[in-house]
Amino acid sequence: MTGFREFCRKYGPFEGFSAHEECVDFLNKNGKKFALLYSDLFEALRIIWKNGKSIDRDFGGDWGYHEKKYRDALKDVLESAHSNTVSPSIASQTKNTVVSLELFAAYRLGLKPVMKDGELSVVYLAPKHLQKLFSLKPEFERWLSVNVTDNQKSISNYSGAVGGILSDIAGVLLYSVTELNELDVLVGNIRLDQRFVTLNESGGDMYSAAINHYSRFVENRREGVRPVFDIGVLPTILVDSELTQSLLTKPFTILTGGSGTGKTKLAESLARSLRNAEYFDEATNSAIIPVGADWTDNRNVLGYVNHLRP
Repeated sequence: MTGFREFCRKYGPFEGFSAHEECVDFLNKNGKKFALLYSDLFEALRIIWKNGKSIDRDFGGDWGYHEKKYRDALKDVLESAHSNTVSPSIASQTKNTVVSLELFAAYRLGLKPVMKDGELSVVYLAPKHLQKLFSLKPEFERWLSVNVTDNQKSISNYSGAVGGILSDIAGVLLYSVTELNELDVLVGNIRLDQRFVTLNESGGDMYSAAINHYSRFVENRREGVRPVFDIGVLPTILVDSELTQSLLTKPFTILTGGSGTGKTKLAESLARSLRNAEYFDEATNSAIIPVGADWTDNRNVLGYVNHLRP
C-alpha cells in the first residue's frame, strides 16, 4: 500500500516499523519480526469501533495507552476475527499492535498522528473518530432525506434515536450492523424491552418509526437499492447500483414505475452528485425536460434542424 508507506515516511520514522505493499511489520524487543496485513488492520478497526461503547465504558472514556488495559480489552473483542493476523499479536505484542492500529486509523482518516514527548499517542481508536470510517449514520440520514422526509429535525430525531437510546437497549451500535438477519434479531429484542415500550408510548411512536426506517434502510442496502446522494461527487456505493451500471452500459436509461415512486428524484439526485458547480441551480451539465405521454424520439431533448425554416 504505497499511500500508507508514504504516510509513515512523512510522519515517521517509527522505530522498528516498516510499511510494505501488503502489510506492516515490526520487531519485538527480542528481534523477532511480526507482520500485520492491511486488510486485517482495517477489519480490526471495524471490530474495535463496533464494540466501541463497551470498550469506552471499560476505559472510562480515556483511550490513552496502557498495556494491560488494551491487552485485556482488545484480546476479547478481536477473538471474533478468525485468521486475522492482528488477533494473536494483540496478546503478545500489545504495544506494537496498538501502534500499528493507531497509525493505520490516522492514515485512513487522513489525519496527522498525534505525538507527545516523542511517543505516538493513541487517539484515533476512540469511537468518535472511527465512526467516520464505519458508521452508517451519514448514509442513513441521506437515505431519510431522499426516501422519508426533508425535515432536518425529523431526520435528526430518527438518526439520534438509532444511534442513541435504541443502540443502548440493543447493547450494540446499530450503525455498525449491516446484516439484515442480525438486525432483525436486535430489533426483535428492542421491541420486547420495556424501556422501548415506555419511550415509544411517550414519544408518539417516534422510536418505532426510527427503527422501522433503519430496518428498511439496511434492507435497501443489502438489496442494492441505494439512493444517489448530494455530496458533490459520485459516491463509491453507486458503483454497484443498477442505475450506474445501466448508464455505463448505454448512456440512455428509462426509469419505470408508478407516480410518486421517486423516478425524477433519483435522476435529480444523480445530477446533483455529478454537477459541475457548487450549487445545483448553477450547474450546466443537467436539465429537466418535460415530455408528453406520446413522446417517441429524442427531438425534444436534443433539438432538430427545421428544414422548413429558410
